[in-house]
Amino acid sequence: MTIAFLPSCWAQAFRPQLAEAILKTAEALDLDMVARPHACCGLPAWSAGELAAAAEAARHTVHAFEGYDAVVAGSTACLRMIREHIPSLLADSEYAGAALDLAKRTRAWGDFLVQSGKIEQLNLRFEGRILYFRPCTSSDDEAVSTILQRIQAKHPPLTLGESCCGFGGNLAIRFPELSWSIALMTIRSIDARRADLILTDDVGCLIHLAPLLKQAAAPPILHLAEFIALFIP
Repeated sequence: MTIAFLPSCWAQAFRPQLAEAILKTAEALDLDMVARPHACCGLPAWSAGELAAAAEAARHTVHAFEGYDAVVAGSTACLRMIREHIPSLLADSEYAGAALDLAKRTRAWGDFLVQSGKIEQLNLRFEGRILYFRPCTSSDDEAVSTILQRIQAKHPPLTLGESCCGFGGNLAIRFPELSWSIALMTIRSIDARRADLILTDDVGCLIHLAPLLKQAAAPPILHLAEFIALFIP
């Protein structure tokens, strides 16, 4: 099985260690994975209502990931774009069939690990209390729950139920004050859980919340894939 990793444009710019973590884990688990050079799935343009630009990015995405048995996304926002919005954007074009095919082949990294059984090979553990921040774009709750349950910890991991981090595709750029106010409410909710580590699987939320958490002397935040990679020799 040939697998392609689809990095989000935000991760490529602000969180390159996410790709390193996923590729490191894939290699350790004997997965034939490549990181495809890729610009953007079109989500920022789609969020801004620039449908022509979003469709152009969507066509590039469909073409870039042809021929792979599976595609794994490191961001739940990119995953939703590929599964829901790209097929809609390209429905009346020659790319319609390929867009639907890509949607069927694309999964979140955590979901891929669970469905392939590879998660069974990993011994996950943590001494403190973990809080999983569930982004509003999430759609793979069952896989995430399976991974969290496998973490050997003194306290069962907590979940901060479907919340908005304030990133919002490009909300943080268009309306920064609104975006930060939403994020600050989320920080207060996180702080009230008294966790030692925050995990999430959305890149936008990760890069948006990380500096605020640090400024508030709150626990650090990692992508779920980065946490998993910590246990690879």
